[in-house]
Amino acid sequence: NTVQVTEQIYQNIESFCRGKAPEEDVFDKVVPTTLNDYFKEFMEDLTAKVFRTFNASYTLQKELEKFDMSKKHAYTQDELLKFYNNANREVAILCNHQKAESKQHGESMKKMQEVKETMEKNVRILKKHLIAMANGKPPKNPDSKLPKDIAGCKKKIAETKMRLDKHNTAMAIKEDNKTVSLGTSKVNYMDPRITVAWCKKVDLAIEKVFPRTVRTKFPWAMHFKSTYQFD
Repeated sequence: NTVQVTEQIYQNIESFCRGKAPEEDVFDKVVPTTLNDYFKEFMEDLTAKVFRTFNASYTLQKELEKFDMSKKHAYTQDELLKFYNNANREVAILCNHQKAESKQHGESMKKMQEVKETMEKNVRILKKHLIAMANGKPPKNPDSKLPKDIAGCKKKIAETKMRLDKHNTAMAIKEDNKTVSLGTSKVNYMDPRITVAWCKKVDLAIEKVFPRTVRTKFPWAMHFKSTYQFD
């Protein structure tokens, strides 16, 4: 990203970086307590965190506004949650809320992949079984657990596909968030009214986003309407 600044700002940043290694802080002389004392000269409750909170909330609002409301009924609850988590992740990246990848992540993803492959195999078996029944061919093994009629087989295929879609969404969320902490920004920085309003607008169950412990922390936000806009 690039931004146009005045000559004075450019010279200041250049002098702050002079002689420093890439991993060193640019503003190494800034002390949070001193900075907050300075802000309080303008407004009693103004702190550095207020700017961070505003940026986090503004980013969340803008990311959620990208959702196509005309297609909301085509989304499952898990797909809506994934969209919200993607918006939340943009905020976490902005706020630099990172975490180390879990040592168990690779093994966990491997197990999830195995479950996925098993479900895909089951769908293929069911489809083959459905074609056989539609052609009047009796099952090779009458004692198998496969459905005994066409209607039952179609229902089983639909149920398995639904579980597979849900599993794929869970895998994507787990992989996307392996090094990003969504909880910190959600609880401490993003205005909860934005989340509540969006969930009501798209009919996403609030408990999917805010567990009970978080809802009890923001009881005042739960009553805001779907029309609320952060500004």
